[in-house]
Amino acid sequence: MLEDFPGLDALVESFPHSPNAVSAPALHAPGSVTFPLSTEPPAFPPAHSLDALFDAVLRRAAMRQRDGAPFLTSLTQQLLHAQEHVNPYDTGPSLAILDAPARAAGGWIVQLAERAGARCLLNPSRVPPHLGTGSGLAQSQRIAPLPRELMPAALHQAEPDFILVLGSPGPGDDPWNPLTGDSSWSHLSAVRAARAVWVPGPITLGVLPEFMWFLVGWLQARPELIPSTVARREFRNGGWLASC
Repeated sequence: MLEDFPGLDALVESFPHSPNAVSAPALHAPGSVTFPLSTEPPAFPPAHSLDALFDAVLRRAAMRQRDGAPFLTSLTQQLLHAQEHVNPYDTGPSLAILDAPARAAGGWIVQLAERAGARCLLNPSRVPPHLGTGSGLAQSQRIAPLPRELMPAALHQAEPDFILVLGSPGPGDDPWNPLTGDSSWSHLSAVRAARAVWVPGPITLGVLPEFMWFLVGWLQARPELIPSTVARREFRNGGWLASC
């Protein structure tokens, strides 16, 4: 949801003032909230796609008479630039994304990873019936489900090529210990190959391009594309170690 983005209100306030700002019809996604600009908006629904997320940002900006189009245009261009290094028709490596030790991430974050070339095994995006395979240019219209709870053996059964864990779901230096402390964790191929990464910081709209470049560089084996600004840790030698 939009509330998941720290600093969103400050970001919207930085947009240019525009008394006539409205949300762009081109960015309207199925299921978008519609409301008159003269009233308070209802609660935003979870963003099932990047387009739905961007549309919701435009609507919040419009409510405050701010023009979010320049920011989102630049953001979209940066994401597309990163995608130029990905073959959208390639099968790509498999990936498991978790936002809690026993929960698969969902929503727009899955779609972002798929655009970076991943096959998200635990919670893949859904392809509307009229889109066929949903690959290539149709990829932007895929819809990811909400996060879902996992059975204890789900990660081991999926056996992904890469594992990405996001945020800090609990207190302490290693909030992921309920996951990494399990005996099956060390037997996962992604862990043995040092392809399990933890990104502890929040993914805000401001760092979305850098995060996309990280995903592309990591999943496509192009380390030169990974920005140094994305703080992350790799699971190596039995613990999370800072990665340069």
